[in-house]
Amino acid sequence: MKIFKLIAIFLSLATLSSSCGLILMGTHQSVNVKRENADDPVFINEKRISFGSETKVRLSTLYGNAQQVKVEKKGHIDRYYVMAQHKRPALYYAFFPFFSWSTAKVYPTWWIYDRNPPVFKPGPRIDKRQSNERFVFFQRSDIKIERGNSRYVEVKKRREMRGKPPETVTTNYDPVDINDAAFFRLVNDNLMERQYYDTNQKNFVKHNGNSLVLTASFVSKETKVTHFIKHFSAYSTKVKVGIEWSLINLDGDTLVNKLVENWGGEFSHNNLVHIDGEPQKPYAIAIEDAITYNFYKFFDSDEVQNQLKIQDTTNNLIAKEKINHTRKQINSLDDAIQSTVTILAGDDYHASGFVVGEEGYILTNYHVAEFDLHNLTVIDHEGEKLPARVVQFNEGYDLCLIKIDKPFDKTFRLSNVNGLTVGENIYSIGTPQNKQLSQTLSNGIVSGERKVEGVDFIQTDVSVNKGSTGGPLLRDNGDLLGVVSNKVYDYSVQGLGFAIRNNMINSFLNGEEKVVELDEVESEKEASEEDEEIEKTEEEED
Repeated sequence: MKIFKLIAIFLSLATLSSSCGLILMGTHQSVNVKRENADDPVFINEKRISFGSETKVRLSTLYGNAQQVKVEKKGHIDRYYVMAQHKRPALYYAFFPFFSWSTAKVYPTWWIYDRNPPVFKPGPRIDKRQSNERFVFFQRSDIKIERGNSRYVEVKKRREMRGKPPETVTTNYDPVDINDAAFFRLVNDNLMERQYYDTNQKNFVKHNGNSLVLTASFVSKETKVTHFIKHFSAYSTKVKVGIEWSLINLDGDTLVNKLVENWGGEFSHNNLVHIDGEPQKPYAIAIEDAITYNFYKFFDSDEVQNQLKIQDTTNNLIAKEKINHTRKQINSLDDAIQSTVTILAGDDYHASGFVVGEEGYILTNYHVAEFDLHNLTVIDHEGEKLPARVVQFNEGYDLCLIKIDKPFDKTFRLSNVNGLTVGENIYSIGTPQNKQLSQTLSNGIVSGERKVEGVDFIQTDVSVNKGSTGGPLLRDNGDLLGVVSNKVYDYSVQGLGFAIRNNMINSFLNGEEKVVELDEVESEKEASEEDEEIEKTEEEED
């Protein structure tokens, strides 16, 4: 009988103590919400809180829900955070000896928020494209993730705080998914928001001077679901993605290749984010947010920003030299083939060029020589390999004059050729795709004439492939019409190529020049590469 009395007394004390504890705890808690900038709007469950760098907010402790926080800032993307009860208050331990532990643990008021959560910061700045930057268009990519590179993790906040491993980790289940079309749309939306995507097709003539291509492939994905309070549905989701991005030119040459890994924002399962009035599923918005942040991290890196700059049209002169044309000039396609060469830049890259001066002066595209200004080799029609040096270049026109120590019997005429007729037959000579295909002759017609950003182009359906850029575009009588530059790079367009018109060649060779040292050009490139390596090292350390 005494035992039953003791049990009854203990239960009475437990109930009384629990009630007193709950009364002392209250139903709300004050939390100091700090923001990076006092003027940045902060929303909790889509209700804006007052201004100020630090604001005290009273949050309910009755329901154990995860509170959704959003930080806005003009000219930035939104950033999402979650606040939730996950700590025991001191009063819990004071009353613990007197009440039933199993009873107390189911009251959400016995859990509290961080009184001083981390500073809430806005997302990255949305920098718009400047007039001196190139357009970028995204090539649809395969985002299929290899089996084993996707993880789904469920963690309990208190286990995580104690440094314990998550209770559930699996690679076979993941509620977060995104398909190729959605990924393509998301990246294009970000490019359009920053005005790097030419939506009005003002620059339909895409060339290495005004356009670059972006590609991407998923490497890894991790979905993390956090459970804040036991016995209550206070959950949040955030996603970590690893995406390998590549920025390439229109010849398909990789300019920047970088693996970026990052977590996106955190999203509550209790208080959903609404976009255009529609509630968003936490899993769906979490993956899109992570991809957006990943894109910004890559796109805003120094390596990418350096490549986006459109070069000026200054003629950079390495050495003042006179080009002679006293010998015979080209009068047939056979002559032209013998005066067209293959150019090797470094160990892997090749393109084309043609003779414009009898002492071994050769014209090509600047983007060809840029790969390795100190390591250029010319293969002539007879198969002889000869070292070449840069004489003059113009980055904006994408033209470069180089020289080898070998005379040529015939050179291309550099006088301006007028009277182009749409539909007339024309030819190109180059080394498409493979060095074994040197001096390949292709034919087509003049499709039109275009002017893009101060550069005159001839539009043609002549076959243009990687390796044939830098070669001559000509008539069958040897008249030089231009320098093969590039083709239109688009999914729905085939058979459109462009050549820099011959009047631009004369402007390049006879225009006002700025004398530069080749070592200065190389040192600038090396300094830029060193900065990129330093940034990469710092990111890896972070």
